[in-house]
Amino acid sequence: MPATLVDQAGHGDSAVADRKVDSVCPYCGVGCQLTYHIKDDEILYVEGRDGPSNENRLCVKGRFGYDYPRHPSRLVTPLIRREGVAKRIDPDFDPAKPLTHFREASWDEALEAAAGGLVNLKAAHGLMPWRGSAAPSVPTKRRGCSRSWCVPALAPTMWITVPACATQAPWRHSWSVLAQAR
Repeated sequence: MPATLVDQAGHGDSAVADRKVDSVCPYCGVGCQLTYHIKDDEILYVEGRDGPSNENRLCVKGRFGYDYPRHPSRLVTPLIRREGVAKRIDPDFDPAKPLTHFREASWDEALEAAAGGLVNLKAAHGLMPWRGSAAPSVPTKRRGCSRSWCVPALAPTMWITVPACATQAPWRHSWSVLAQAR
C-alpha cells in the first residue's frame, strides 16, 4: 500500500477507495494489466493484476506514475507554433509557459497543420524522405506500437505501401527492411 494511505503507526485501509477500475498500463507496449483504486475520481494507488506479461507485478512507472492525468502541466489542448517563432533551441523558453512560443488550437486545426506539414515534406523531398534511415516514428518506452499507429495508417496515403506485418508488433524491423529495399 502506498505511503500516502498509511498512518504514522504504519496502518492503512485498502477499502478507502470508492471503486476499482481494471485497465492496462499506459507507459509501454508490454500490456501489463493493472487495477486503479479510485476515490472521488482521483487515483489513490495502482496494483498489478494477474496478466500474462506481469503476473501481478508492475514496474516503478506503472505502479507510481499515475499522477499524469491530472498533472497541472499536462497539455489538454493542441498547440501550434506561433508565426515568426523560429524552430530552434531557445534558452529563454520556459516549458511551464508554452504560450510564449505556441498558441492553442482546435483539434481540427492541429490535424490540418500536421497533415499539411506531411504534404509539404513529401513535395519537398519526394516519396521517401527517410531513405536509408529510421522510420519517422518508432515505438519507445513512452510511446509503444499502439500509440504509433499513425505512421502505418498514414504511410499508404503519404509515401509508401506498408505490408500487413508492418502494422503489427514487432514492426520496427519491417520498416527498416522496407526502407533499405527502396
